[in-house]
Amino acid sequence: MGDVSVACFSGGGDSTAMLLLMMERGEKIDGLLVTPTGNELPEVWEHWERMAALVGAPVIRPKGPTLASLIAFHEALPNHRQRWCTRQIKIEPAIAWAMANAGATLCVGLRADEEERRGIISTSVASRFPLREAGWGICEVRAAHARHGITIPKRTDCAVCYEQRIGEWFELW
Repeated sequence: MGDVSVACFSGGGDSTAMLLLMMERGEKIDGLLVTPTGNELPEVWEHWERMAALVGAPVIRPKGPTLASLIAFHEALPNHRQRWCTRQIKIEPAIAWAMANAGATLCVGLRADEEERRGIISTSVASRFPLREAGWGICEVRAAHARHGITIPKRTDCAVCYEQRIGEWFELW
């Protein structure tokens, strides 16, 4: 595949701002790597496609497990003691895709003001953190959304995430 720069894209505020930053700087974005759980709300899919069109890059969906398949495999729901969902549905398929596409660099949307977050942890693939490189924190992220008139969907993670508040479960119902 050659030297490609692929944005790991959840559709949340930080990964969206990362795309906007890269676009503003004229950086090459060869694709938006999304790793669906199989439980996204329709507005998330719409946001993925809208952002791909804005930056002129395709949405890449690597093969990976769904939440339902992993619940069956583990014979358990993900919870605060067994949070295997993010690693197995999102991180591992992204790493596998990058390893299968030599020359790919994964761009990850971690902000400069969240030093404790590590992102994709793998010595097997190249990665970079454009928001950190630019020194962007939450204020710059929100300003980029406003500057481009971007509204982030209310929920961009799994629609049935165990970390939701009661009100969010009620709204989903």
